[in-house]
Amino acid sequence: MTGKIDIDLSNRGNNNKIYADEDFNQSWFKVKLNNDSLLEKNSYKLLIDDKDVDYNSKKTYGKYYNPTELSVYAIGKLEGKEFKTNRINIRRNYDNKPQNLKLSFKESQIRDYESKSKKVKEKAKSYIKEYTKELNKAYKRKIINIYLTTLK
Repeated sequence: MTGKIDIDLSNRGNNNKIYADEDFNQSWFKVKLNNDSLLEKNSYKLLIDDKDVDYNSKKTYGKYYNPTELSVYAIGKLEGKEFKTNRINIRRNYDNKPQNLKLSFKESQIRDYESKSKKVKEKAKSYIKEYTKELNKAYKRKIINIYLTTLK
């Protein structure tokens, strides 16, 4: 990694410390997720150049070596199904503060999945209810047949 550190000896802080400015091809950033409340808590991961890291809304990510661009997106889960946010390609930082990224999960995509999942659950519940009802009828018939057979 190439870069430079500028040290200005005439620029001292209140506590008489000397400060240096870094100038490297690096990126660091904070991430805010939108529509994440629709997904399971603690299921979020950030993918930074396709390497996953745990998501924390208060964390500053980096500094990452960035000669050209870094790709950043997030994933989250709902009932085992994975959802992805938009992907952002970021360039290096030129000032000495983190970039603020906003990544959004598609609400319509999540709502569609919830709706389909709900329908499947309702069908399964209805099937189990009907199956149990028919099974109970069969048991009653079997018990009656056994009883009638023993009476003969």
